[in-house]
Amino acid sequence: MAIPQAPPIDPPARPVSLTRHYLRYLNANVLTIVAGLISFKVMTRLLPYEQYGIFGYFQVFILMWTALLKLGMQHPIQRLYPSHCLNKSPAEQKTYYTTLMLAPALISTGLFALTMLVLGWVNAARPIPDFGYLNVVLLIAQIGVLHSLVDNLIRAREMSRLASALIVAARYLELVLVIVTITWLMRSAMGVYRARLVSVVIIFGFMARWAWRHCRFDVRSFSLPLFKQAVHYGFPLVAGEIAFILLAYADHVMLRSYHGAATLGVYSIGYGLAVYVGLVLRFPLEPAFQPLANRLYETEGLGPTLKLQRNVLKALFYAAAAISVGIIVVGRDFFILIADRSKLDSAVVFQWVAVNYTIYPIFLVAMHGLTLLKRSRVIMITVAAAALLNVLLNLWLIPRHGVMGAVYATLASYGLMCLAQVAATPREYRPPVETADWLRPAALGGLMAAVALGTGLFGAQGPFARLAVMAALFAATFIAPALAWDRDMRQFVTEKLNPRRAAQ
Repeated sequence: MAIPQAPPIDPPARPVSLTRHYLRYLNANVLTIVAGLISFKVMTRLLPYEQYGIFGYFQVFILMWTALLKLGMQHPIQRLYPSHCLNKSPAEQKTYYTTLMLAPALISTGLFALTMLVLGWVNAARPIPDFGYLNVVLLIAQIGVLHSLVDNLIRAREMSRLASALIVAARYLELVLVIVTITWLMRSAMGVYRARLVSVVIIFGFMARWAWRHCRFDVRSFSLPLFKQAVHYGFPLVAGEIAFILLAYADHVMLRSYHGAATLGVYSIGYGLAVYVGLVLRFPLEPAFQPLANRLYETEGLGPTLKLQRNVLKALFYAAAAISVGIIVVGRDFFILIADRSKLDSAVVFQWVAVNYTIYPIFLVAMHGLTLLKRSRVIMITVAAAALLNVLLNLWLIPRHGVMGAVYATLASYGLMCLAQVAATPREYRPPVETADWLRPAALGGLMAAVALGTGLFGAQGPFARLAVMAALFAATFIAPALAWDRDMRQFVTEKLNPRRAAQ
């Protein structure tokens, strides 16, 4: 007897603004970054460079496996939702859920089971180094695949409140379990991964229950043409995602091969903290901007979408300029507070890579036209080319410059990839950015840097004092002039602080 399911709850998209979506994801981002920094501080204090290096090394396997077995379906789930599910009949919605969620979940689970059987057979015949780590991280990754399918549906529905709540719950559950495990039970990278496994199982249990209640699945509703369309759009992005992982993490594998786990630990600590800083802009931006931009394009056309992109870019220019200058001037002080003086060798890695990740979201928005046009192969080719360049540069630079060679390779390959993607976007699909949009933030960032470096932060000593002085300079030399100089920014702030007055 079939288990009855509740009918799909797919109301029309409510007029929720980009700002509200962004603020929800931003609040979740702030809370998760706080949790991440706490976890980072505990791990850098309790784990030696070697164990942290092992932890960073196996992150690559989790990311690669997750990217491969998602089959690229997270992309069509979001991109095709407005045209194939929103405001559609129950039968059409059932086809969407079965084809784009249930089928990929069953396929990936079958491939996972087959892979584990093969690995077990190979290990029995000839022991595989780090076989225990492989078992744990591949299981974490497979649960991540299933989690991603549900999460992307929630985001496609623009349910930012639920999505952000799940993000926070998952991060803090993991934080508690990791701290308990490495403090009292198992002080090693394996302890961290086992704690993460428990947390992802608990959170996915909730998400699976949500999907069962809010979606309707029926294998008889599977649509081969829709699946082919999704594969045609999404599968090139699998290659692109794998290439992107190689772009970001191939240097981790190569550093361990050339210099060992301890040197990799130096790099991984700085890189890991830089990723947290990069998430300040990217993490709340993507889930807030992309579904809204896709819906605008499908329902209202290109003009409103380009206007949205330009408005987002104007805000990103200010944010990236301010954060980048802060990282350059007081990034080392921030690193000391968050990590530990014994890990200070990683500070320079943090500063360079954090600036890279702070600027990157600008290009994500600028090249969104490729996503609107479903030109996933172009995205894949540019990312793959950047990943290949990254590997070649690392082969040349790591033996000569060690950790900093990996940093230089990262900066060069990311920069060329971003420029190539924007150049590949058709001119009519690029947001109409004016010179003043980026020149004002750049000038204010230069002013803030000049005052901070020219005064030596007024002689402030110690990380807390230097960060406090930098915050005051940010208010005086960046925020205040920006509000006086940029009418659009002043109007935006006025609307958010006093909506009634702005309406007059």
